[in-house]
Amino acid sequence: MSDIKAFPEIKYVAPQGMGSHVMAVEGGMDLRDYFASDAMKGLLSNPKLHEEILKMEQSWIYDSAYAIADKMMEIRNK
Repeated sequence: MSDIKAFPEIKYVAPQGMGSHVMAVEGGMDLRDYFASDAMKGLLSNPKLHEEILKMEQSWIYDSAYAIADKMMEIRNK
């Protein structure tokens, strides 16, 4: 979906004259995964859903978290 990363690591910074710099950014978590992680935390923190979550297949929570993340990515990319 996107190659944007959350928490990337800056590996190298070199002065390039006139105050500009070159950076190599590596690693990090996919932004979609980060959004899904936060969405899942939000869903699981709702006490009204605890009993419902136990009744459902566990994949429901993952599917819901990624559906929210996908919508966040869609809105972010507008």
